[in-house]
Amino acid sequence: MADIGIFDLCAFCPSLCMDRCPVVAATGSNTWTPQSKMMTGWLMVNGHRQMDALNAATIYQCTGCMSCHDVCLHEIDVEQALFGLRRKVVEAGACPWPSARFVDNGQDLQQIYVDSVPPDYVVPEASGVVFPGSGTLRTSPNLLKDLFECFGRLGVDTFAAVPSVADDSGYDLYAAGYIAEFREHAGHVAKKLRRYKAVMVVSPTDYYAFKVLYPMHDIKLPDQVIFAEEHLGKLALARQPGAKMTGRIAYHDSCITGRHLEIYDLPRRVIEHASGQPPIELRRHHQDSMCCGASGAWDIVNPKGSADAGANVARMACDAGANILVTSGCKCAANIGSKLHGLEVMDLITFIARSTAL
Repeated sequence: MADIGIFDLCAFCPSLCMDRCPVVAATGSNTWTPQSKMMTGWLMVNGHRQMDALNAATIYQCTGCMSCHDVCLHEIDVEQALFGLRRKVVEAGACPWPSARFVDNGQDLQQIYVDSVPPDYVVPEASGVVFPGSGTLRTSPNLLKDLFECFGRLGVDTFAAVPSVADDSGYDLYAAGYIAEFREHAGHVAKKLRRYKAVMVVSPTDYYAFKVLYPMHDIKLPDQVIFAEEHLGKLALARQPGAKMTGRIAYHDSCITGRHLEIYDLPRRVIEHASGQPPIELRRHHQDSMCCGASGAWDIVNPKGSADAGANVARMACDAGANILVTSGCKCAANIGSKLHGLEVMDLITFIARSTAL
């Protein structure tokens, strides 16, 4: 067994992980099961299939959610196997999409940032800075207003908005296999942030990039990098709650916050603290949570499939009897969708902002 490679184990497996894959659930495609994608990888790395754009497109039909990992008898890390193969695809010039598709550093991000926060919090000379990330700025700029409202209510006075740091962390470049471009972009981002003593990160994806991917590639950031949801959640738990949040509230574990960062209990404690009862658990939750389709650059290469995966999570919440679904990550909240059958979807930061306003 020692000489059997990672792709060999998956290539000849009976696909026990098929029902865990959000891509299969969203598209109904048997050609995009974890086993099929790994079989494609096996054929490519063993020279039985060309490393061209047509074959490469298959290995991009993965969100990197790691849901298949926990049901795999061999604990195969499909995410890292496929992401690693994407790097080889890029090196071979066979990626179906140019690198520009996977990074957003538009100049308009700075203006969106300024327009989304109270003017008093725009302090370019601050020692602590809020890194909003391009995903927040594009999908949920109002989340920044909620964030700074939380600052005022919870006594956070060391972080400010600095327009020049409005940027993309580079996660999608990494996920797409554009490693050289990721390192270059991440170096530019780190250079902007190193002048600050502390960085508060809004998006769990960006936080994962800063805490895991940047060190992996020897990219130095300030010593103090804080996840906003975690920091505000702890402060909210220490605060005497006012009126109780009402509604049938469920919580969805996002893949990055849950399986990648292993943050499961804090959001549930925050919801129970504010509402007086634990959140409704979806049919799939904690480590078994269903991916909403917004990660691994899948929302870029297959936006329809990604949106359908988000709708699957919304239906799961409706089936559980929830009328409010709280999740971690603005891209997750946006991808799960608007009000489906009366379901309101919100990021945990927005939930904290509403609960502390009561």
